[in-house]
Amino acid sequence: MADGVNRLRHFADLELVIDSGSRASITGEWLSVTHRVSDQTLEQPDSQPFNLALSYTDNGNGRVSLSNGTLHLDGFFSTDRNQLFLRQADSDDTESLGLLLATRQP
Repeated sequence: MADGVNRLRHFADLELVIDSGSRASITGEWLSVTHRVSDQTLEQPDSQPFNLALSYTDNGNGRVSLSNGTLHLDGFFSTDRNQLFLRQADSDDTESLGLLLATRQP
């Protein structure tokens, strides 16, 4: 929050597809809200669809990484590979952390 602004981005009903041993994509919609601390304002929520192409890396022992240059997701599969737990961090100049939980669709 170096610039006195808090940003909340909520992702819901995403679809993560691992296309191959090196590619993946995430599609869905996010809800974004910005809070400016200095003047105590809260912007109207903004909802936007998105589709991200990512590189996918299997790091072994159930650990994986996904990235598109600015968005990085690192995490692990459950033992049965039905759940995926990812920590999100942006590599641009913003402070951004997040958690993504994915469950295999039947």
